[in-house]
Amino acid sequence: MKRVAIVAMGIVTALALSPVASQGGAFEGPDAEIRGGLTDNYKGDGIQNASGDMQVARGRTRIGRKAIFQIKVTNLDVDQDDYDVSACNSNSNFKITYKADGQSFGDEDFDLDDLAGGNSNDDLRLHIKVKDSAEVGDVKKCKTLFESVNNPGRVDAVKARDKVKAG
Repeated sequence: MKRVAIVAMGIVTALALSPVASQGGAFEGPDAEIRGGLTDNYKGDGIQNASGDMQVARGRTRIGRKAIFQIKVTNLDVDQDDYDVSACNSNSNFKITYKADGQSFGDEDFDLDDLAGGNSNDDLRLHIKVKDSAEVGDVKKCKTLFESVNNPGRVDAVKARDKVKAG
């Protein structure tokens, strides 16, 4: 696994406003959200699950172009935490690349380090490049899973869905 240090810049108030019950108490661990591009609203605030259900951003991309999805991760615990990130994989029609803090991770699993309790980071980007071999109507479903290092088993996932369009 590759490692990258992520420094959170803002403080998130969602912890106090919308705690999520999990295993008999407030949820601790990651709360991941996703949006298509930089203008859509985030999907998945306050929703934690390993499937990524109800946390899906959609895109439509021409052959030879790429869709960019922005992922925000919030540490809902009070202590600093690191996250193991299970990345989505490329295939014959789509190339996957993750970028964070100026580094590129391809489609390999990687770590996000040093996210302070109550803070979030929105510097992670998921790029889905539509290869020339793709056909109009092809769809790439891409799940990204975050697991707490301090609390193994505390997970959250988001999904990106990109469909090839004509053009």
